[in-house]
Amino acid sequence: MLFVCTASSVSVAKAEVELVLPIEGDPVVDVKLARIGWHLFRDPNLSSNGKVSCESCHNLQTNGAQNTA
Repeated sequence: MLFVCTASSVSVAKAEVELVLPIEGDPVVDVKLARIGWHLFRDPNLSSNGKVSCESCHNLQTNGAQNTA
């Protein structure tokens, strides 16, 4: 169910649900692009203050879930 609230009303609608299936076969990985992504993930210079990388909050040992969640 999807609930939508506005200042004057509340409505309920049925959300469409679609089954997500795994991708068949082995994934194709471009090692050069993966290496660039790894460096960007760990680079604090991309943050607004230049001190925090994606890796600071997203632990790959927990599938990228935030430590603070």
